[in-house]
Amino acid sequence: MSDSFSQLKKSGGSNRPVVISGIIVLVVASIAAIAAAVVALSRDDDSSAASATPPETVTVTATPPEPDFDPENSPEGTFVGTLTSVEEDTAGRSWQAVATFGGDTGLVVYPDQGCTVSLTPLSQQTYRSTPLTDSCTATEGFWQVSQPESGLLDLAYEINGVPTVEGTLSLGVPVRPE
Repeated sequence: MSDSFSQLKKSGGSNRPVVISGIIVLVVASIAAIAAAVVALSRDDDSSAASATPPETVTVTATPPEPDFDPENSPEGTFVGTLTSVEEDTAGRSWQAVATFGGDTGLVVYPDQGCTVSLTPLSQQTYRSTPLTDSCTATEGFWQVSQPESGLLDLAYEINGVPTVEGTLSLGVPVRPE
């Protein structure tokens, strides 16, 4: 009686093509691995070092930089703060104000009242006030503007040479409370 291996050997024929194909696949895979290693080693070391360094740190500031301060020059920038009445009948009453200066002009805005006035320079520190909105007082007066130090602006509104509103504003961006 013949064993099962003898029968398999007679019935299946030769396994030689399968074995040769397997060897060829292993040889091709080995050649591909060697080629990949050669390419990786021949790369420029600078490119791999650059990818290993962390990105450069960038600093962002939330406030605008102050312009070069010269008290002899006209103010420049946006100043925010509170102006207070110094008239007898409304003394102590205050308003949020935003004053913006650039070039030869300026604006004073009372955001809560919806009032905007244009400022036209008459001298280094005196500006003519012209209302731009109907919610502003119809009286035309003059603003006295001075910068006691960098980033600060003293404002005084005068009618016939008598101060009625005054205050100190600081350089910055207006922020409305939510």
